[in-house]
Amino acid sequence: MYHTKTYPGLQPIYSQNFLFRAGLSAVAGIFLGILVSLIVNCTLLEISLNAFFATYFGLLFSAVGAIILWRVRTNNEGEGGRGSGGGYGGGGSIDPFAQPGRAEAEARRRTHLQVFGALILFSGIMCFMLEKDWYYGPPLVLLTYSAVLVVCFSLMLE
Repeated sequence: MYHTKTYPGLQPIYSQNFLFRAGLSAVAGIFLGILVSLIVNCTLLEISLNAFFATYFGLLFSAVGAIILWRVRTNNEGEGGRGSGGGYGGGGSIDPFAQPGRAEAEARRRTHLQVFGALILFSGIMCFMLEKDWYYGPPLVLLTYSAVLVVCFSLMLE
């Protein structure tokens, strides 16, 4: 095996444990994918067959969508008071360690989270209007997408 110089925090692709780590990551990804798929399929089955669960998941999706929108809004208001330069020194101070394009990336992140929150909130409202014969089409696609988002966001740790 090739002997390579490694740096802390930076592992080359051909390091000693790469195949083990890649295999472990693949197995964990497969397991999480199967788990998310199972949860989403059971959720959609319960929503489509039982009015109680449709109401329950409608309330759940509405609450999660509202919380996401609220968190994005409060984080956006909290960052607005730091000045135009993004530093902590008050009006217009320039942060010497600011990364170029970071403000644009944060704006895109906020926009994506607002869209996801609105979709989840809308799917919660759709759960209240769902009929038993809506097994196909846009309502089911919207519910599936929202259920996957809710499950994946609940798996992520920040």
